[in-house]
Amino acid sequence: MLRGVGYRIVDVRALEGRRKLVAQELEARAIKLNRFDNEPGQPGREHDERRSRQEEIYLAVTGAGHIVVDGDEVTLEPGVFVLVEPASTRQVVAGPDGLSYVIVGAEIPMP
Repeated sequence: MLRGVGYRIVDVRALEGRRKLVAQELEARAIKLNRFDNEPGQPGREHDERRSRQEEIYLAVTGAGHIVVDGDEVTLEPGVFVLVEPASTRQVVAGPDGLSYVIVGAEIPMP
């Protein structure tokens, strides 16, 4: 990580593994952001965020694939942003050329 006076930089190309904990690497305090690099056809884990109360935005960086949200298949490719509510199940599946995508999440405050 590179530090400036009021900023930090991380190059994900230097991080190992499929899941890159970008916000953690940057020591972000309020923002949750991870990058995933999936091989062709590789599915992510099906899950929901009920316990964490996180809504999440999914966006493709390179490649393409789809995200299944509560049984609906939505195309995931650069330029498409998908917001998923905490109670909805979701699973990302890479297309034939692989898929790198980012998830930005935040906890919904209690009413």
